[in-house]
Amino acid sequence: MSFSVLVFDMSRTGEPDGERLVNGFETIEAARAYAEARVRSSIEELRSDGQSWDELRSLWHIYGEDCSVLGDTYKGRENLHRYIAEPATPEQTAWSSLTPDQAG
Repeated sequence: MSFSVLVFDMSRTGEPDGERLVNGFETIEAARAYAEARVRSSIEELRSDGQSWDELRSLWHIYGEDCSVLGDTYKGRENLHRYIAEPATPEQTAWSSLTPDQAG
């Protein structure tokens, strides 16, 4: 059994390529780690000095990426307040290193 993460590109909502399914996670924990890192990365890409919490939240809703782990309760948007309040470290945003090998 493998697990999947649905990635929502909010800047492309409603467009055919606005959603992407990432398959092949061996555990639900691996899928959650990927989803969380990807959401946190999209927030950090939008973060800037002097920006208010509301500004960053608004930008994320327009340009960010949200993730849901299929078959699990994880949805990035439900953690948005914490992610904005606690800036992520580079290790916490390294979602590409958590991507399953799609070549197999």
